[in-house]
Amino acid sequence: MKWFQKQHIDRLSDSLGTASAGLILVICGLITVSVFMRYLLSAPYKHTEELSSYLLVAVVFFGLAYTLKERGHVRVELVVRHLPPSTRNALARVTASVGLIWAVVLLAGVATLWQKFLVGGGESFGLLHVALWIPVTPLVIGAIALLLQLIVEISRGGQPPE
Repeated sequence: MKWFQKQHIDRLSDSLGTASAGLILVICGLITVSVFMRYLLSAPYKHTEELSSYLLVAVVFFGLAYTLKERGHVRVELVVRHLPPSTRNALARVTASVGLIWAVVLLAGVATLWQKFLVGGGESFGLLHVALWIPVTPLVIGAIALLLQLIVEISRGGQPPE
């Protein structure tokens, strides 16, 4: 499985993290343009809230794997840092394994939802009437990347990337 190499998964996580940061800038620009249009041109852009909501969800899901890779998720290390390194690594594998189970459930849920919207249709209730499979797609991508990054973390044995 040549595609499943740690550096490829790390690169995917980095790319999604970069995309997440870029989407934050897009949201900021969208809000800035909307404020400008509303107060200076008296012509409000009515889709800002809906688009920003979709983009914010994409930011969160695209950032999951990157945050895991960079050890950015919340950790309580009060007790763990006093354990021997081998115990810490074993505990890191166990917690990553629990996370992997959660990621499988997450992926199953969002993939089912995505397929339901893709096959059965469905539109948002907002002004844009977006086909709902479109804003759900980043959830599937983010869940897949998180699952893959968790597998990499387990294979590393709790060690940070080289």
